[in-house]
Amino acid sequence: MNGLRTERGSRVVAASGIAAIVLAFVYATQPAIAKAPLCETAAWGLLILLAFAGWGGVLDRLLFRDRSADFGLRAVWGASVVLFVGGILAAASLFSRTADVLLVDVGLVGFAALSYVERRRNAERVLMAWRVVRRNGLLSLMVAVVLLAALACYLGAVADSTTNAYDDDVAYLAFVRKLIETGTLIEPFSFRRMSAFGGQTVFQSLLIPHASYLQLNTFDRGICVLLIVALILGHRSGRRRMPLAFTALVLGFFLTLPNNSINSAPHFAGFAFFLGMFRTMVFVREDDRVSSKAIVLALVAIATCTLRQNYLSVPVLTLGVSYAYRLLGKRGGDGTFRERLREPLLVCAVSVVLLLPWLILAYRSNQSILFPLQTGTFRKAMALQSPTFTLLNELGLLVSMTLDNEPIKVLGILTLVGALVPDDHPYKPLRAFWISSAISLLILWQSFSLSTVGNLSRYVFGFVAALAAAVLLSVGTRRLVGRGSSHARALVALALAALLLQYTASREKASKTYQTYLDNVERERRRPPTSLETL
Repeated sequence: MNGLRTERGSRVVAASGIAAIVLAFVYATQPAIAKAPLCETAAWGLLILLAFAGWGGVLDRLLFRDRSADFGLRAVWGASVVLFVGGILAAASLFSRTADVLLVDVGLVGFAALSYVERRRNAERVLMAWRVVRRNGLLSLMVAVVLLAALACYLGAVADSTTNAYDDDVAYLAFVRKLIETGTLIEPFSFRRMSAFGGQTVFQSLLIPHASYLQLNTFDRGICVLLIVALILGHRSGRRRMPLAFTALVLGFFLTLPNNSINSAPHFAGFAFFLGMFRTMVFVREDDRVSSKAIVLALVAIATCTLRQNYLSVPVLTLGVSYAYRLLGKRGGDGTFRERLREPLLVCAVSVVLLLPWLILAYRSNQSILFPLQTGTFRKAMALQSPTFTLLNELGLLVSMTLDNEPIKVLGILTLVGALVPDDHPYKPLRAFWISSAISLLILWQSFSLSTVGNLSRYVFGFVAALAAAVLLSVGTRRLVGRGSSHARALVALALAALLLQYTASREKASKTYQTYLDNVERERRRPPTSLETL
């Protein structure tokens, strides 16, 4: 293993990684190679994730010269770039299956090229992982079990062909097919089309070259779960990383959460992008170029906004609260107020540019750019607010959402921990995310009182789960020795108690969920190939 320190050893690591990518690409794309649909889609889905990291890696190299982002953060940035390009193509009626393939292929080329350019750094990572395995066998076994659970989730998502007759069959799957076949997404009579910009549809369409329309759960429940795992594994605050045991517990916490999604709408995708936004805010520094920070922050924020209507408020409020802290606080950075105002204004300008293709597409479809920027439910027959609800009824619903949340039963405890964790970062990512999530929860509670706790939990899962992850990541990177360590140790103990309580509450459902994954994989493994043209 010491040979990895040499130039020759690093080249061997890079060549091995590139060869593995090439073999996976040939296996997934060549029709002459006999393979089960499960294996083909699983391989293609992993290639999509690597392509995201390739796009994001190129962006990382262009914007941040003094340091590099980890795989998970690069993948979120790259997925946001792909979504922006996809939005331009859809607005111009140029989207197609060929565009899908090119978006993935170009990203893979970028990933392979960066793997060779950064070969010394990657070799060091392999060597470090080997040292951890040798010195911490038990902890390494814990991490291995968690990663196997993540793989089971991914394969279970590939094999999950269930659809919702009232959502997927009449809208979401048809949207993907229409985008591929017409090059755009014009549906003026669809309420669901007006309720979202269409980012999730573009992401799902990336699977179509090597998946059937019944395998579109692969993106949200598979690729995005792996993306969440990568974001948690790669997190660091400054030079501090979470202890390996705590990392394994946090990963296990999220991988054992029951899946309360009922359709192919963005569920885990929201989780991944909100967590990616939090981690982007942690990554940026005051001394970075203003343009670099504006690009990555706006990219992830706008990508998140395109996924679902009720996600719109969270990125806007998060960035707004963050910059309010910087503009009005004592640690707002050097320079005058006018100089400090330059960065948020640039973020706004870049955000408008990134949102423009989606606004054009919305106008072409709806003859208005107001939807989904505002709700479209002004007809009494489609009202979402109950006229008979009293203030006590609404407060009861809010308390139930907070204390009886599905699937995160310990949301109240983690919210309390998040309020107590000191946020020393200049951009206040945890504090801003905490405040924006609370306000967005109140907005949804006030505007959707006809719903139930179970349904509301689905709508808020994306940012609530990301907030829980942000709290745990922030707690896990606090100093446990030295000044103020007693407060940090108390927060860690409270977070660990929450993890154990959640494990107790979800272990039975988690066991059934993983058994379903295995059953679906076994069934799908034996299924013969089907036509890509059938739903």
